Amino acid sequence: MDIISIAQERLSGPDWTDFLAALDIVQRDRVAGEEAFWHAVDMSKAHLFDGIADQDADQIEAAVNAELVRRNLITPAGELVSS
Repeated sequence: MDIISIAQERLSGPDWTDFLAALDIVQRDRVAGEEAFWHAVDMSKAHLFDGIADQDADQIEAAVNAELVRRNLITPAGELVSS
């Protein structure tokens, strides 16, 4: 049996799928402004971080940011891309 970290489990399970679905909505609604965008992202990803250690949180945050960059919502530097 393969041993996976909590971060790997969250990033390959229903929590990640739920985040991606919420991100689809955030992506459509990003015209509401930067503050609203970041609030929506924070709300969308919150359940990924419930009860996890800092090391796992770092992995999840990196995956979240990579997905935002992949969708051209933020730059690699973390700045919001103009719509």
